[in-house]
Amino acid sequence: MVVKMGEHSRKIKSFWAFFKSISNEVFLNPIDKKLISQLDKEVYKLGKVGWEYGPWNEGFYFCLSPNLKLELLEYVDECIALAPNIPNWSFLVGKPKKEEKVDEFVFMNDTKSIINTTKWRVVVYKFKDGTFDIDIITDLPYEEKTNYLAVDIAITNLLGELNYMKKVSNVSIVKEFDSNTNKEGFHFRFLSEIIK
Repeated sequence: MVVKMGEHSRKIKSFWAFFKSISNEVFLNPIDKKLISQLDKEVYKLGKVGWEYGPWNEGFYFCLSPNLKLELLEYVDECIALAPNIPNWSFLVGKPKKEEKVDEFVFMNDTKSIINTTKWRVVVYKFKDGTFDIDIITDLPYEEKTNYLAVDIAITNLLGELNYMKKVSNVSIVKEFDSNTNKEGFHFRFLSEIIK
């Protein structure tokens, strides 16, 4: 199906009109499940993008996420460029780096669980073009696809989504590190000191 640019722009503008209409309610009641559900339904109409909001400076941020897909980045840029100016709100492309403690996060799979990264170890390979590969040892108990999803969330929290997308070429979950590298690796949280 081909979407004409006029339809495309109308869909985006319709979303922002909706967001503006509930923005004050969301700001005052950020954990209201009904508002979150309404917002989720409206974002769904935009296509295969993700979203989140949270505290930001003196107000809140709202971001649209390309879900780590470079091919969606231009579309998300376009959506955010059309965001209205709303008091107390900042609008971001991609999920921002989390400033709070990132050793633990809530992971929604079949059930809600807490992922703790304190035992995770990493080895990082830097290339001449400024990109990186990451080998990571985790204690995640899920099947492979779910483990990678949890690792993506953890790295996004630590680096920010755009930084992760642009600077990390490959992530491999391994049982042990290559014998030619540092066998111990370093703690996961220090990843943000290397990939800035």
